[in-house]
Amino acid sequence: MVFAYLWRRMKNVELILRGNITSYLFKHTLTIFVGLVALSSLALIDLYFIGKIGAEELTAVTFAAPILLFCINLLLSVGAALMIVVSKLVGSEDRDNINRVSSAGIYLAVVIGVLVFMMGLYYNDSIFSFLKAEKHIVELLRSYMFYMYLAFILLSLMVACTNVMRAFGDVTLPTTIMATVVFLNLILDPILIFGWKGIPAFGLNGAALATMISIAVGLLISLIFLFKYISFKPSYLIFRWDEIIKVAVPVTFSKTMLPFANGVITSMLAVWGHSAVTAYGIGYRVDLLVLLFMMAMSIVVAPFVGLNFGARNFQRIRDCIKISLRFSLIYGIGAAILIFFIRYWIGGRFTDDQSIINALALYLLIVPTGYFLNGIFFIGNAVLDTLNRPMIAAVITFGHLFILYLPMASFGNQFLGKTGIFMAYPISSFIATIVVLLVVKNTIQKLEKQ
Repeated sequence: MVFAYLWRRMKNVELILRGNITSYLFKHTLTIFVGLVALSSLALIDLYFIGKIGAEELTAVTFAAPILLFCINLLLSVGAALMIVVSKLVGSEDRDNINRVSSAGIYLAVVIGVLVFMMGLYYNDSIFSFLKAEKHIVELLRSYMFYMYLAFILLSLMVACTNVMRAFGDVTLPTTIMATVVFLNLILDPILIFGWKGIPAFGLNGAALATMISIAVGLLISLIFLFKYISFKPSYLIFRWDEIIKVAVPVTFSKTMLPFANGVITSMLAVWGHSAVTAYGIGYRVDLLVLLFMMAMSIVVAPFVGLNFGARNFQRIRDCIKISLRFSLIYGIGAAILIFFIRYWIGGRFTDDQSIINALALYLLIVPTGYFLNGIFFIGNAVLDTLNRPMIAAVITFGHLFILYLPMASFGNQFLGKTGIFMAYPISSFIATIVVLLVVKNTIQKLEKQ
């Protein structure tokens, strides 16, 4: 088994450095896509079973959602930063530093997980009171969030371990681990929420317990396989945290900007009535589902670029970018055409309210024209993050959302109403995508001359 995994690890690195780029990108993007779908379904599974407890419990987890999302984004950003740094070391075949940085990154992830747990417990009631949750909802969330904060310690370690594996080009094992977590959660949710054969019903806390136990199993599997990739020593624990944090901070900044921008857009649409707001909420979720494939490709591109950057294979980096952009173009345009023909059908699956269906149809007529641009933007930012330019990527994202998108949406709102708001995103994405492509091209040229 050890030999099999050592062979698989070497094979993944060999494929990235010398294998067929198109085959590698497509195969591994599909694998990551399955994992992202599984991850997205985790929250839906919890919501489904919690909804069967009662309305108050469902309201409670609605209040918890933005806090949980922020914490998850923080952990994912640290994991992505670790993967980027380690992948470049794998490409340069620097075995000692691979072990040192991986070990330090895993320890850093645990420290962040513990800090989230401690600060979450200390400020829990204050946070939800600030969010205007009623007193009985705050009390309901107190024990639920205790288990969720505890789960974050385990999740931080699991995310770090699986991202080290991704740094070696292995996306299959991390995806399998994530699918295992989701499957276990699906089984444990009804058992721990409602009780079963002598197991007491824990109600809302049961959902958090199910999540925590599922993540614990995923972590155990991750640790078992992690040491097929790296050697861990206590003396490595605090080595080069700065390299990881330098990437993690701007990546975290980028991830937290979009939810804020969406809140501003929602407030703009509120003046046009509940149908516009509801249509935007549904449309945004449709966008997320469609764009999962392109998000998956950007995740695959990052270690590919990292390994080849470490090996100084700039031509393969260029080829990878060209092929991934072609994928994004074909997929984005194809998805937009499909949604154009079924946009009214999609609305009918969510509601019978014709005003919402019409508003959603308008959204799905306009916004999907920029899907292929979203894919290119994701890939461009992933490349910049990997090529030691994460702050530039964060600045471009900030410019896209707050200098282009929101002002355009405000301008469009004044003259065209909700149509103008919807048009702002693909137009601003077009400009931002041109900028990110020019910056990527210039960055590669400069690095190649060094």
